[in-house]
Amino acid sequence: MKYKRSRIAFIFLISFLSYTQAFAQRNYFDGTPTSTILIERPERAADGDLTTAATLNPPFLWFTSRLVLNYTGSIPVGTTTFIRVDVPGMTPDNFKTLLTATPNLDGDPVAISAINVVTQYPNATYIAITASGAYNSVRIDYHPSDFEAMMVYDAFFGHDPSDCGAGWATSYINGNAASAVSSATSAVDGDPNSYSTIRVQSDKKKVITTSQTIYFSNAGSANDLVRSYLSEEATFNKNALGVTGTVQAFLDETPVGFANTTILSGITQTGVTVPVDLEPKGSFNRITITVSIPPSNPAKTYELSVRGAQILPLQPVLSLSSPEFCADAEDVISISAPVSGLQYRWYEGTTQLPNSLPDSYLPTKLPVGQHVLSVTASKPGCPESSPATVTINVNPRPQKPEINPY
Repeated sequence: MKYKRSRIAFIFLISFLSYTQAFAQRNYFDGTPTSTILIERPERAADGDLTTAATLNPPFLWFTSRLVLNYTGSIPVGTTTFIRVDVPGMTPDNFKTLLTATPNLDGDPVAISAINVVTQYPNATYIAITASGAYNSVRIDYHPSDFEAMMVYDAFFGHDPSDCGAGWATSYINGNAASAVSSATSAVDGDPNSYSTIRVQSDKKKVITTSQTIYFSNAGSANDLVRSYLSEEATFNKNALGVTGTVQAFLDETPVGFANTTILSGITQTGVTVPVDLEPKGSFNRITITVSIPPSNPAKTYELSVRGAQILPLQPVLSLSSPEFCADAEDVISISAPVSGLQYRWYEGTTQLPNSLPDSYLPTKLPVGQHVLSVTASKPGCPESSPATVTINVNPRPQKPEINPY
């Protein structure tokens, strides 16, 4: 929006000193919004509606509009706040030079450990702020080099990485208003009892697609897989409906590896959560779960629930020359290509075995007999990978032969 020269001098003075606080009605914001001439409809930055926005519109060149987003409680260290913004014609790189976003704790600034610009389909831009300490508000200062206004559509924070990777969730649709993602952030709230819902309703003529994207604040590597937890909360005949589902990994906007196109096949019972794995075989920082339904008349509906997503190490690969071991010998079972920073745990059944070796195990101290051993990999404080299993035999040491001289 261009500056109108009809604004008078006293507006100049008020504008210089004023700022606006906006409080959302969801995602741990609360309060009563107020407005000044610097910001139009500040409450729209926090109403959860991505079709409405607060407008930051400084009345004079190089002046600053300020929007403060307040949380009802303190946000833990390491949690990322995402703010969806837009300035017509501005590239994402410009945002860093024309605005600042500062986390605060009771009004005092908290150091920022990371601030990034994240682009997301369809053509949305998010400012991602990660603080080095706890905070309970974020202050946005916008100081344009032209008289273009900045739109702030939404603000929310990603789940703290207690689930070892899952950050924030967003969604998009392609087709009709009846197809959408509801409760998107419930897919990454760390609560297996809550979930987002990807809903598709068929059209008479075209394929309808609905997708949910989950962003990981800590990128996965070629040594990781990503596991989605999916379920159906109602009974659907997927085969009769012709519904298909896929999950694809991305590094920013670039697809990584091949999509898993069979994510719905393992869901056979209503209300039962099914883990679905994808091995990107490269670095990635988000996944997109997509559900499609072909044309039909009358309209048909399908809903897929997303209960969580995690980045896990790949299943370890074991190396041993033979499954036969001699008691009290020094032969070991090794991890092929161990990954630095991972913890390896060895089990017999559900019992964890003591082990002092970082990436191998000495089974010859086990009792004589057959043993089924397994090993998992994990990052410190995170869930364990799927186990690699091996069956071995520990044989008694041969008796020293006696020589009969006669």
